[in-house]
Amino acid sequence: MVKTQIENQTLNFYVPNEWVLKFGGEQWFSTFHNPAFLNVHANIYKVKPIYFTYINNGKVVFAVSSFEKGNKLIVPDHFLRTGFWINPQFKEFQILQFLQEMLAQLKQSYVSIRFNLPVGISDIRAFIWSGFKFNLMHTYEKALNKEQDYHPNIQRMLKKPDPGFKFSVLDSKFDPILKIHQLDFYKFGVRKKHVKNYLPLLTLLRKEGFLIDLNLKLGEEVVASNLVLLNSQQKKAYVVLIAKSENWYQYGAHAKIYHESFSYLKKLGYETVDLFGADVPGFASFKLKFSVKLCYHYQVFYSRRSDRLKRFLGNMKSFLKKRML
Repeated sequence: MVKTQIENQTLNFYVPNEWVLKFGGEQWFSTFHNPAFLNVHANIYKVKPIYFTYINNGKVVFAVSSFEKGNKLIVPDHFLRTGFWINPQFKEFQILQFLQEMLAQLKQSYVSIRFNLPVGISDIRAFIWSGFKFNLMHTYEKALNKEQDYHPNIQRMLKKPDPGFKFSVLDSKFDPILKIHQLDFYKFGVRKKHVKNYLPLLTLLRKEGFLIDLNLKLGEEVVASNLVLLNSQQKKAYVVLIAKSENWYQYGAHAKIYHESFSYLKKLGYETVDLFGADVPGFASFKLKFSVKLCYHYQVFYSRRSDRLKRFLGNMKSFLKKRML
């Protein structure tokens, strides 16, 4: 464990075994903090998982899991939310102060930093004050402990007779499942070099138990498929990918795969499902009909070069303004 000391605050870095031993039993310890999950991404993208806390007077303020590539902190793919926990026991002014201090220390070591913050971190002022830029992202969350009060259009789709769709979980033949998702990647313009990484990533996540496939099939044909990332400690699931065959649209396959997925995850004990895709107009309109809640999260990113350029231009503007007075 490496420590960076500033008075009574420390930025501590941990090796994986120490990280799990020390924090693996904490309520906040999510899939996105789990070294086994991060190692899958590390193997695919050739990056190094990194684990650290910021501590004040012996108490953890922030606990973060990320990825290091050279002198950069990165998010290697869009499936990821950064494991970023903020201790709610600290007051707002303390969080703002400590977060700026932690980011200042990270900026000394890394020329660029990117975090895909989880839903629930709504105050990013400390990031902005520290020279970070941000993207506002939207998602839909479905509470599974409520009645399935779907929009009438969804209810009609669910009642449509079909040729005999069967719901399967962790299908014994994963290659056809991957194939239908691969075709969707290409249909939506995902570049082949990214797809080349996605397919083995999904396979490894499934093998390690972090990802499950929930499918509708007609015989051996895959009618529709959800790939769902599991965050069991928080009882939260993420529908990171959905693919469907347009041949069966008229039978309500796209509604039925969601309904079956919700029912199955509820039986497993999951309380919330994150549906992704709320920033895409067509997808957002459809998912809204499942009685969901609109949530948001932030992507925050820092570049030392951009920050220095911004400050240089600001200083030049101030200098020229004074000369003109």
